[in-house]
Amino acid sequence: MKDYYACFYMVDALFMSNQIKSKTHSGARNQFNLNFIKPGIIPIEFGELFSELANLRQEGDYGS
Repeated sequence: MKDYYACFYMVDALFMSNQIKSKTHSGARNQFNLNFIKPGIIPIEFGELFSELANLRQEGDYGS
C-alpha cells in the first residue's frame, strides 16, 4: 500500500508542476497516462507500474 501512495504523490507533484488537476485516484491514473505516458515523456513501464499498484490498492481497500 505504501508503494502506491509513494507513486501517487510523485504523480501528484508532477501534475502540480504542470498545472494538471485530478480529483480522484482513477482520474490521476488517466491523466498520468494521457499527459505523460502516451506522449512518451515518461516510459511506459512507469505507467504500467502505477496502474498495477493502483489495482492492488483498489483490491486491498475494497476487495475488488
